Amino acid sequence: MKDDSLAQLLLVGSMDDANVELTAESDSAKSIWEKLLSVYEQSSRQRLDRLMEQFFRSEKDGDDDAVTHIGKLQKNFSELNDELKRVAKTTLPELLLMSRITSTVPSEFFEFKSVWESIPIEERSVNKLTERLRLIEMRLPSKPDSTALVATKKKAAKKVERKCYVCRKPGHIARLLEEGQETEDLW
Repeated sequence: MKDDSLAQLLLVGSMDDANVELTAESDSAKSIWEKLLSVYEQSSRQRLDRLMEQFFRSEKDGDDDAVTHIGKLQKNFSELNDELKRVAKTTLPELLLMSRITSTVPSEFFEFKSVWESIPIEERSVNKLTERLRLIEMRLPSKPDSTALVATKKKAAKKVERKCYVCRKPGHIARLLEEGQETEDLW
């Protein structure tokens, strides 16, 4: 009983207010721990589903180079295989990872995909794929980081032909006519 009280004290002391309230009805350290596990730990099936979805939905980020993109896919693939080993005692073949890599690279690599598919399956590996994609990426013309702004000269506005509201003749206005200024020089 003393050990259970100490365990409860340690658990509750390390929780935030929301979790303290969540576990307030628990009467033992074991029930507190089980409540926290049920809320925060994903079941193996849920984790496996999430990892599969993450792997099969992943796309190449525009800022990532080929190596970074492949690294992200390899990490997802490794986590997925680890979970599959634990839950179903099986793993996915590396061929699936290579297929996922080639299906997510940009359209600039279209010709490479055809060449890669012509290589016998036994000779393919993720390392060879990574190496070849990196070489092609280095040979591609670099894209500018940002779009250049284009400056254009604004067309000069045509002067509106003003007419004097007193005499209705163009070339001067009544205010200047009253002041005695010569308006022919102004226009």
